[in-house]
Amino acid sequence: MTTAINAQPRLLAILLIAVVSCAMNPLLSFSAELGELQVTPLPDDGRGAFVVRDPKAAVLVVQTTVHPLSFECNMGIIRVDNPAAGEYRLHLFAGTNLVTFKADGYLPLRERFFLEAKSAIAVRVSALKKGISDEERPEIKLIYQLIPGDARIRGTLDKRILNLDFTNGFILLRPEAGEHQVRLVKAGRIWEKAFQLAAGEKVQETVQFSEGAITEAPEERPGGLYITSTIPSVRVFLNDVYQGLTPLTLDSVQAGAYEMRLERSLFQSQLMNIVVKPLDYAAYEVRLIPNFGVVRIDSDPPGAVVQIDGAERGITPLDPQRMDAGSYRIRMIRSHYAERDSIIEVKSGDSLDLRIPLTPRFGRLVFTSDPVGASVTLDGRKVGNTPLSCDTVASGDHQIIVSLTHYHETEDQVRLADGEDIQRDYQLSPNFGIATITGTPSGAALTLEGEEQLKATLPFEGQKLSPGIYRVTVEQEGYEPLHDVIVIESNRTDSLLVDLKRQTGTLKVSSSPQGATIWLDNLEVGSTPSFLHDVPTGRHSLRLDRQGYDIVEDTLQIDNMELTSFEWTLSAEGTRIWQAKRIAGVVRSAFLPGLGQLSHHRPVRGALWLAAFSGSLALAFDAQRAHQTKQGIYDRELEAYESTDTPSAAVVHYQRTLTVYDQMRDLDRKWKIYLGSAAGIYLLQLADAWFFSAGERPHTSLRTLQLGVTTDGSGGMIGVVFQFGNTASEWRMQR
Repeated sequence: MTTAINAQPRLLAILLIAVVSCAMNPLLSFSAELGELQVTPLPDDGRGAFVVRDPKAAVLVVQTTVHPLSFECNMGIIRVDNPAAGEYRLHLFAGTNLVTFKADGYLPLRERFFLEAKSAIAVRVSALKKGISDEERPEIKLIYQLIPGDARIRGTLDKRILNLDFTNGFILLRPEAGEHQVRLVKAGRIWEKAFQLAAGEKVQETVQFSEGAITEAPEERPGGLYITSTIPSVRVFLNDVYQGLTPLTLDSVQAGAYEMRLERSLFQSQLMNIVVKPLDYAAYEVRLIPNFGVVRIDSDPPGAVVQIDGAERGITPLDPQRMDAGSYRIRMIRSHYAERDSIIEVKSGDSLDLRIPLTPRFGRLVFTSDPVGASVTLDGRKVGNTPLSCDTVASGDHQIIVSLTHYHETEDQVRLADGEDIQRDYQLSPNFGIATITGTPSGAALTLEGEEQLKATLPFEGQKLSPGIYRVTVEQEGYEPLHDVIVIESNRTDSLLVDLKRQTGTLKVSSSPQGATIWLDNLEVGSTPSFLHDVPTGRHSLRLDRQGYDIVEDTLQIDNMELTSFEWTLSAEGTRIWQAKRIAGVVRSAFLPGLGQLSHHRPVRGALWLAAFSGSLALAFDAQRAHQTKQGIYDRELEAYESTDTPSAAVVHYQRTLTVYDQMRDLDRKWKIYLGSAAGIYLLQLADAWFFSAGERPHTSLRTLQLGVTTDGSGGMIGVVFQFGNTASEWRMQR
């Protein structure tokens, strides 16, 4: 339904708005001369082998015959590639994108695209044909360089008003072929020219305004239109020329009769005739009638790609789609299923629920083997290990290879029909031998190189190996490496016995004076001078011990098949001091038990010996004194016994005499024990003072770095001696 509203009372305000709108958007003033773009999807998506790598992006591939094109998008544009003439690749964010296509001489075109992540769709942008093709339409290019402060340029094309923008230094007019008159006015100066244009002709003119003023307007006063609709974003056409989307205000429209057409997807188009009057402003409200049906699309099984008239719409189950009334070709595409094409007819108000069954193009393969764990390769691609079930294998012929280490490889072919289940069981034939490698030393590193490469340690017993010749290397630190060969044959056991030879060297040990006992790794091996043969390579501890001399200790490195010499002059000074300390300690301890230990910085040991000795003597003295007391009692009781005349009294004294005697005998035994303990403690502390009070026997350790300074006696040379163990180096310098 359309309603016209007379707006004469607001004429002055409308004209003011029109002037401002024309200044801000001069494109509307000559929209009748601009071409119109159209977008059509490409059936094959135009993608080819194009791959989208960004997981958050999608690509819109644009093929066009209109040049150059520019683009805008409500979600932003990541980048635009132009790999070839006539092709653009817009990298956009996944989701619903409103893309605006722009080109010189054409109205902007806005289209919505739903782009899935890592997907690509393709469209073609071309000029909308209206009787003649875009290539046949002539073109007028007017060139004029604006000067700062220039007045606004107005003009007419065949008496139709043009509000022109020379910001870029030129404008393009694309009228129909034929005769045309162009007139431009700027601040009272005029430029005009007549053109006779053929189809496809392109002309270029430089605008030069004449001097002088005009007193009348060069054109008839325009009118205005305000168009609204009950449904937003309806496309408005005047005389088949696109003007914009509702709600739409058109200012400076040339007075005259027009055919106005309103279009919107999913609604019926509205066509009406209107008249635009000079200095008149009319408003129209348009009510569109729905012209669509709702279609729900699914597949059995789901997960199929849906194409509608060649354009990809999504994956089943597809959300309900509003579709214009008409016929559509639906194509279902799913891996391992036959493509399915259907034609549907959508009528206005329909609600269609489509569930399209897909025909499988696959079968099922089941693989087992003895032994299990064999690798299965299907058509050159490994698919797993037995037991294995491959549930969706494409129908047709397939090549199968079953392999397992130490077994012969098995090849097979199978032809699989749609929906067929095939099971294959493979009895693998052994292809291995048993290897046993033993010997000494146990734990030596073993390396085998041949059909297989492996590392192990001795003993190596009962191991499966593929048939072939293997190089065997056995190594152990301190032993000569051994290299040998073992041949492994199928279904046989092959053995190899190895015995590594120990790496040894010779050690020469001498001392001055001779006769020192040699201890190697805490084992007595002889006395100096001596040659020690077959000493295992590596580091060893050496000790020289001779009575009356300091003990010498060192660590030596024995190298394979090398002679290592150790020579040392034994020193007795430390031992003499040590012996003197021992004698002094014994003398002090003989004078006072524990004193020798105390004088040699062993206070605890000395105090214990002194306390033990003193305690024993004290107990012995106490027992002796008690014995003497009991002796007095005994003597008195014995005298009383001998002098009494009364038998009963004699018995009492006799019993007392026996009791005291027993006590005296016990005290005598204790006195002897305590006195013997004191004597024993005295002797033990003397032995302790001799063996331990002076510490251990002196050792000369050669395991630390020793530095010394020497001179040549004249003061002219200085030498620094570095000694580690029995190895010495001297560095000299001139003073």
